[in-house]
Amino acid sequence: MDNNLPEAYVDLEAEADYITNFLDPKYDLEERPIPKISDDFLTPYEEIKKKLIQYVNNLTYFHINAGSIPKHYDEIVRLLSILGVDILGVSETFICEKTPKMLYEIPGYTFIHRDRTMKSRGGTGLYIKNGLEFKEIKISENIIQPEMCFAEIKCQFAKVVVGVIYKSPLISYTEYSVLTEVLPPIITGYEHHIIMGDFNVNQLKPDSSACKFFREHVLEPFDLTQLVTEPTRVTKSTTSLIDYLLVSYPENVKVAGVADIPGIADHHLVFCSYALKKPKFKPKIIVKRKMDNFNIEHFKNDIAFAPWGSLSAFDHGDLDNKITVIENIFRDIIDKHCPKVEIRVTHPPASAWLTPEIKQLQNDRDKYYSKFKKMKKMEKKEKSNDPHFKSKIQITENIYHQLRNKVTHAIRKSKIQVFDEKINKKLKQPKQFYHALKKFNVVDSKNCSSHEIKISPDILNNSFLSNNNAEIDANIILQEVTKFQNKPCATNAQFNFSEVNGLEVIKAVKSIKTNATGIDDISSFFIKASIEHTADILADIINASFVNNFFPTRWKQAIVKPIPKISNPIKASDYRPISLLPAFSKIAEKIAAKQMMEFLKEHKVLDKLQSAYKTAHSTITALLTVTDDIYKALDDSEMVLLTLLDYSKAFDTANHKLIVAKLKYFGFQENALSWITSYLSNRSQMVRTDTDSDWKVIQNGVPQGSILGPLLFTVLVSDISDNITSGSYHTYADDVQWYLNFKHSEAATAFATANTVMDNIVSFSKNNFLKLNTDKTKYIIIGSQHSHKKLAEIQLPPLVVNGDIIERKTDVKNLGIIFDEHMFWTNYIDSIVSKAYGRLKQAYKFRNFLSIESRFNIIETYVLSLFNYGNILYQNISARLANKIQRVQNSCMRFVFGLRKYDHISHCFETKKTLNMENRRKLHSLILMHKISLGLAPEYLSEKIIRHSDIHTYNTRARENIAVPRANSTLRSNTFFISAPKLYNDILPKLNLNQLSKVSINTFREKCKKYLISQQFPHLV
Repeated sequence: MDNNLPEAYVDLEAEADYITNFLDPKYDLEERPIPKISDDFLTPYEEIKKKLIQYVNNLTYFHINAGSIPKHYDEIVRLLSILGVDILGVSETFICEKTPKMLYEIPGYTFIHRDRTMKSRGGTGLYIKNGLEFKEIKISENIIQPEMCFAEIKCQFAKVVVGVIYKSPLISYTEYSVLTEVLPPIITGYEHHIIMGDFNVNQLKPDSSACKFFREHVLEPFDLTQLVTEPTRVTKSTTSLIDYLLVSYPENVKVAGVADIPGIADHHLVFCSYALKKPKFKPKIIVKRKMDNFNIEHFKNDIAFAPWGSLSAFDHGDLDNKITVIENIFRDIIDKHCPKVEIRVTHPPASAWLTPEIKQLQNDRDKYYSKFKKMKKMEKKEKSNDPHFKSKIQITENIYHQLRNKVTHAIRKSKIQVFDEKINKKLKQPKQFYHALKKFNVVDSKNCSSHEIKISPDILNNSFLSNNNAEIDANIILQEVTKFQNKPCATNAQFNFSEVNGLEVIKAVKSIKTNATGIDDISSFFIKASIEHTADILADIINASFVNNFFPTRWKQAIVKPIPKISNPIKASDYRPISLLPAFSKIAEKIAAKQMMEFLKEHKVLDKLQSAYKTAHSTITALLTVTDDIYKALDDSEMVLLTLLDYSKAFDTANHKLIVAKLKYFGFQENALSWITSYLSNRSQMVRTDTDSDWKVIQNGVPQGSILGPLLFTVLVSDISDNITSGSYHTYADDVQWYLNFKHSEAATAFATANTVMDNIVSFSKNNFLKLNTDKTKYIIIGSQHSHKKLAEIQLPPLVVNGDIIERKTDVKNLGIIFDEHMFWTNYIDSIVSKAYGRLKQAYKFRNFLSIESRFNIIETYVLSLFNYGNILYQNISARLANKIQRVQNSCMRFVFGLRKYDHISHCFETKKTLNMENRRKLHSLILMHKISLGLAPEYLSEKIIRHSDIHTYNTRARENIAVPRANSTLRSNTFFISAPKLYNDILPKLNLNQLSKVSINTFREKCKKYLISQQFPHLV
C-alpha cells in the first residue's frame, strides 16, 4: 500500500536518519528541503474549499472555540483570508472590556461580541463580513450563562437570525433551561435560525442526562436540527462532540462538516453552506497617493516655476477664482509627482512578518497534519497491511511537530527582523517610530477600525445638522443683540485685521499638525514642502480676504467623515461627525486667530476664568485653581458643593449674530466684524461614505475642525460670569463648573443659593441658544469624613436645573480627573493604574522583538505618561497610593530590562538616570511654579502666590522667596500651593542660576532634573 511517503524515506533507517536530522535544533529549513508530500494530501483549508466550491453564492458560516482570539489572532486572520468566511462564530474569545481592539478587530469584518467577565468566563462573538447587512440583537446583561451573541443577517430574499452560544464546562447543563425564556423573543419573526457554539454537552453520549436535557429544552422546543456528526474535540484520552451547528431548516444545508485545523486551540472547526443567497460582495476600493518615487526637490522646483502669473488675470477681490487657480496648480503638480492609485481590498491583509516562505511552511505543516490524521484513522480501522505502518505514522507525526515548531520559530525570527527594521531602527525618527508601533499593535491606536457604513449619507448629514439648523427665536436674538448694543464698549481700543507677510504665513503653515485633506484634496504636507515658493502668494490672498471682508467660499465647504461612537452602530445618532476643511483655510484662520487673540489678551476682555484656547492655560491650570479653593475650604472645616454643568452640542448651536454682537462690544470694528460674518455664514457640508451626500447649508454653530471656531465660542460664553452672583466658578470651553463653600449646618442655605445660580445659568443658556444636558449634569459635596457624617443627619433639598432634579454623586469626572467626596484621589489613581497595567500588558506581547531603547520609549510615552496628566493635583496622596503608582514604574523597568518579578531594579533606574514617580511629581510642580514665578502662567494662578518682599521691606536673603501659606490639616499641607513653593524656595539656591528671570523653561527643567537625580542617586555625584 502506498502511504505517500517520499520514496527516499521508504527505508526505515533512512527515515529514522532523516528524523534525527530534522530534530536537530541547528537544522535550517532554508538549507535542506522539506520532505515532499503527495498532492493527494490537502491542507484542512483546501479540504473545506473543495467541499464549498460549488456553493460560492450561498451563505457560509463557521464556528471555532478560539481559546483566546488575541493569542491566535494571526491564525484567525489566515482562516478568514483563505476561506472568505461570511460569518465566523467564536467561543471563548477571552476578550474583556480592557482588551485593545487591535487584538481582535480584523479588517474586512465587523466583530460583535459579548465580553468575558469573572462570571461569564469565556466570551462569545461573531465576525460578520463587510457587505452583509446586519443588526446586532441586544441580549439582557442579566443573562450570564449560557453566554450568547446574536445578530440579524439580511440576505437577498430573507432575514436570518444567527447566534453563537457558549457554556462553560464548569457550569451545569441545566442552565440551558434559561433558553426557553431567552430565545423566543430573539428568534421570533425570523424564518431561518442558525445557532452555533461550544455547548459542552457531548452528543457522542446521546443517552446521557445532559444530552436528554438539551434535546428536551433546546432542540425539540425550537425545532432545531444539530448538523455535526463527527467529534469536535479529540485529546489523547477523550473524544467528544461538543461544538454544534443548529438550524431550523436542515433541507437548506448544502454541506456541513468538521475540520481539524492546527494553530487554533484544541477544538475542531465546524462549517456549513446554507442555501440562502448572500449579497454580491463588493471589494473595498482604497484610493491613495503613491509616494514611493516622490522627490521633494523636484516637487518644489515645479511649484516654484508654476504659472502663478495667471492669478493676475483676476481682480484683487476675485478670491474664489484665485483659489480655484491655486488649487488646480497644486493638484496638477501633486498628481504628477504622487499619482493616485486604487487598491482593491478583497480579504484581510496578512501580518507583515508572514512572508511567502512562512505561508508555504504553514501549508506544509497543515498537509502533514492532514496526513498524520488520515494515517491515524487508517490505523484505528486496521486497514494497512504494512508492518512498518506505526513507525511511518510516528515519522509523519514527528515531521508535523517539527514543521509546527519551525513555523513558530520562523514567525518569531521574521517578527524580530520586521520589528528591528520598522521600529527599533526608527527611534531617531519619532513620527515613523510611533506610526509603526500602532501599525503593529504594540500600542493601541485611536484610529477607528474599518467599518462599513450602511446608513445613507444624506440621512447622516441631516442628523449631524439637526442642532445647527434648529429653529431659533428671532425675538430673543434681537433682545440679546440690543442689550450689547446699548452697553458701553468693554475697551476704548479698536480691532481690525492687519496686513500679513510671507514670514507670518510660513510660521502659520508649519504649525498645522494634521495632513488630512478637505474638499480641495490638497494635504498640508505638500503646502509645507513648498511654502518657501508660495508664502507671498498666500499672503496676498489672505490680505485680499481681510481688505474685502470676504472669506473664500471654497474654504467654507467641509467634507464630513462619520466616525462610530460605539462598536456596532445601527442608527445615525451612533455616529459623530469629523469635519475636514481645506488646509489653505486653516492658514488664514491661524493668522486671524493670532491677531484676534493678541487683541483680546492685551485688553483683557475675555473672562480670565475661561481656560480654553489660551496660551499657558490648560485643563490642569483650571483644575489647579479649583482644587486649591476646595482644599482651602476643607482646611477651614467647610464643605464644598461642586456642580459640573454639561451642554449638548454647544458648538453646533452657537448663534452667529450673538458672537458678532459680543465682538463689537469688545472693540471689533465693522471691517473685522464683516470678515467674521463672512467666515461664519453660508457654510455648507456634505457627508462622505462610499458615496457623497448632497450639500447642505449650515445655519448656526461655529465650524467644527476649524481654528477660529473654538475662539469664537469662548467669546459667546464670555459673559456667563455676569450671571454667577454667588460662589466661585471656572469654565473650559463648554465645560462649566460652579462651587460654593458652606458649613454643614448651613446646607439648606447653600442649596438655595445654588438653585438661584442654576436658574441664572439656565436663563443665560436659553438666551444664548445653549442647551443644558441635565442627564449629564452632576453635583458632588466634598468635605471631611466628620463633616459628611454630620451632613448625613440633614435632609438635603434637591438641586434643580431647568426643572430637573440633578443627581448627587460620590465621585465625578472633572476635565478628565476623578474627584471624590473627600479629595483622597483613590478612584482616580486606581483607574489610571489599571489603564497603565493594561497598556503594559499589551506591550509585553512584543517584548522579545523590541530593543531596550524601544521598550524604554514605549513605557515613557504610552504607560508612564498616563501619570503625567494632573499629577501636580494629587501631591497629597497617601503613601499607599504613592506606592501603588511606584509599583507601575517598577513593572515598567522590569519590562524594559527583561527582569523577573522579584529581581532588583535599582540599577535600572541608575542606568537610565530615571526619576522615580515621586520625583517626577516634584519636577512637574517645580516647572509650573517657575512659570508662575516668571508670569508665564494664567493670572488666576499668579494671584495665588505672594513673595516675602510683598509682605515686608526688610532686606533679608529670602525676601524674594515665595511665602508659604499656613495649613491647618495634613491634607492641605501637601497640596501644590504649599508644597511647591517650599520646594521651589529650597531648590533655587542649589541650581546656581544667574538672572533667574532670563532662564528658559527648558534650562530650568534640565537643571531641576539633574538636581533631583543627584538626590535620588547620591553615589553618582
